[in-house]
Amino acid sequence: MVCAIGKETFAVATTQGRIKLGIINNPFIKEDYKTFSTTCELSYRNGNWYLTVFVETECEEPLPTKDVLGIDRGCINIAVCSNNQFFNSKHLRNIKGKYRHLRKKLQAKGTRSAKRLLKKLSGRENRFVKDTNHCISKQIVALPFDTFVLEKLEVSSQTGKGKAFNTRIANWSWYQLEQFLIYKALLKGKKIEYVDARYTSQKCSVCGYVYRGNRSKKNSSDFHCRRCGFRCHADLNASRNIKNNYIAMLGSASHRRLLSISQTPQPELETVLS
Repeated sequence: MVCAIGKETFAVATTQGRIKLGIINNPFIKEDYKTFSTTCELSYRNGNWYLTVFVETECEEPLPTKDVLGIDRGCINIAVCSNNQFFNSKHLRNIKGKYRHLRKKLQAKGTRSAKRLLKKLSGRENRFVKDTNHCISKQIVALPFDTFVLEKLEVSSQTGKGKAFNTRIANWSWYQLEQFLIYKALLKGKKIEYVDARYTSQKCSVCGYVYRGNRSKKNSSDFHCRRCGFRCHADLNASRNIKNNYIAMLGSASHRRLLSISQTPQPELETVLS
């Protein structure tokens, strides 16, 4: 438990009494450290103490909606953007697969040392996933767009499709990525918006034809429209649909506002005779 935070040191209460530790790298050295939040995280790794401090900061004024980027999130590709940018999960899945294999072996042993190692492995895996999501969200928010559009995902409704699918969904950190995108976008004065997730993977982003057979059964990453013949990566097509749906939603909202204004009864004018 951290007792106090200073400009160059912070104090920690331990079973052997209160000790002071020096701060080697303080990114908030120019800030008023007395205004730091009392809630913080303290961790010890490889002989070093790491203190995570929460600070309040003002967000920039939101930019008007001008440039929109659709983002499709998935298990194979962590994120696919409508500007043809892919963030593949191959390395992430390989690392998580190694941790999953080690967990099975350690759980089978069931010894005290195995349980201690299981706890360490869990922390390492969580930090790796968190760092990956931080890097991806930072790259996305840095793109020259002011509005990022996501699907309203309800993962709980997708269960019941087999053990392999459920395992993949359980290990999918889509919500964490979403939260990182939200606060990083707010800091830059950008926005995160949402659209309905229905039919984004089945609809053609060119002609709008919705058909389940547009997605190939042999290769789930292949999208081929049966009406206009348009063909591209299925996740890229979905991200373009997400963007198109949001733009269409903006257009319909503007249309409704115009209708409400035009249907407002006008006051009767009185003729004044002089």
